[in-house]
Amino acid sequence: MANAMCPSLPSLVLEKIFLNLPAEDVALNCRSVCGHWMVACKKHWVERCWREGIMPSRPPKNWLLFYFLSKKRRNLLINPRSEDGLNGWESVGGDTWMCYKRQLINLRKDGYGPALMDDIQPDIKISDWYAPNSNGQSCYEILVELLDQNKKPINVFHPEPVNIEQGNDQQSCQVSHVFKAYGPGVRFICFTHGMIDTGNWAGSHGIQAINSSVEICPEKE
Repeated sequence: MANAMCPSLPSLVLEKIFLNLPAEDVALNCRSVCGHWMVACKKHWVERCWREGIMPSRPPKNWLLFYFLSKKRRNLLINPRSEDGLNGWESVGGDTWMCYKRQLINLRKDGYGPALMDDIQPDIKISDWYAPNSNGQSCYEILVELLDQNKKPINVFHPEPVNIEQGNDQQSCQVSHVFKAYGPGVRFICFTHGMIDTGNWAGSHGIQAINSSVEICPEKE
């Protein structure tokens, strides 16, 4: 029923109004003013996705959630290529032939709150690229942990280390993993990677980690 706060307007007019409002206002404020506006309807969020060029590879179950996760999707790691030294990273180890570095991601601070992580449990995609250095014999290793509020592991990705023999001219390689259905309670992600110069060479020999990423995915991957 129409009233002063919720005028009776044709659906087409309301749709055009909603599409010209900020998405956050539509999702959070408009519905609380008048439930008849149907601001959470599938059609509205499909139209927003289409207009902004973020259509999924397959229809998601929840278009509103897909829209906002797509808009927020980014690499959560700071300085992922280490172009700015150790900015954002913590050095682990540190002698002349061992070099590991670690970064802790606080999901709440990055906008992924407990309700989302516990109820929806969106896929978490991690990726790392490493390049062998032909001057040394080396070993590459990666460890990614999903941690609870007390920084205790809930789920872990820790593949076998990769050994690279001296003189290997292999191109850069990628290692990736998608955490799925990992359970409630994830609040932090700890990303650790690095290399050991197994030939005990002094200086910058061995494997170089050249690009890393951690992403919260808007759809199953």
